[in-house]
Amino acid sequence: MKNNFLKAFISASVGFVLLTTTGCLKDKAFDNNEYGIKNPAGQPKGVLFQEAKVNAAGTQTPTIKGILPDATPQSVQTLVKIAADQAAASDIHIKLVANNDLLTGTGLTALDALYYTIASMDIVIPKGQKYVQFVITVPNASIIDPSVVYGLGFTISSVTESDYTIAANSKNLVVGIAIKNQWDGSYHSTGYFYHPSSPRAMDEEKDLPTVSANSVSCFLGDLGTQGYVALLTIDPVTNKVTITDYSTGIPILQWDDGLPTTSPGYTAQWDGSPLCNNTYDPATKTFYLRYGYVGGTGFRVSEEILVRD
Repeated sequence: MKNNFLKAFISASVGFVLLTTTGCLKDKAFDNNEYGIKNPAGQPKGVLFQEAKVNAAGTQTPTIKGILPDATPQSVQTLVKIAADQAAASDIHIKLVANNDLLTGTGLTALDALYYTIASMDIVIPKGQKYVQFVITVPNASIIDPSVVYGLGFTISSVTESDYTIAANSKNLVVGIAIKNQWDGSYHSTGYFYHPSSPRAMDEEKDLPTVSANSVSCFLGDLGTQGYVALLTIDPVTNKVTITDYSTGIPILQWDDGLPTTSPGYTAQWDGSPLCNNTYDPATKTFYLRYGYVGGTGFRVSEEILVRD
């Protein structure tokens, strides 16, 4: 079954991506979108950006979306929602403001207003609903510079209804816009996850969305639903793949020449193991990966072959 975290918005060529990040956490209930669901006595319900989240280390966890680079108008969107156990009893009026100060430290270049439109920064979650789409339209995606990753920052500044409050940890959104690269796409992954107490075969679909001109993000083994995401950076000349952390908050290791022989040490458990040397084959559009991290009882290693669908 396809993983929805890095879902679709994929084509065989190029498009755009969105990356989101937030400010610091203030309340774990908001982090889990639970604040207002249990609705502790005296606690107001919250409003927030659905895709504003951070990982366990407190650093940003990007959410990737995309559109094709067509010359006709195209839109990307994210949800503004309420954290509550019931839908809105009446219209909820929320004001957003542009906040490109949020781009500081992200490496993103502010996107000129000539390249995007927003219908309104005053949005309404209608009565009977829990969310509304916040839409950014790119009138002509074909004129965006593919060598630059652009950014837009937004903050929820106010909500008019007195029984709602702004979720302090999820009020900021940074949108990164970049042309999709040649490796961006949907892949079928087969392989094996080596673990001291829970070894297992892997067979699943993965989406690898663009992060930069030569990088895509990828679920680490079969741990994507737990927030483990790696960054694959491909050398377009040698097709060597360098693998680093993207959202786990822990160092990602790679083994180019074989499985680790210590801590605790592993032997190959499937036929594809000898091929996993952290390279990309452009002829077959296939990644051969061996990477992982150090857990409490030793290495956890993912060997996988990802073939473009």
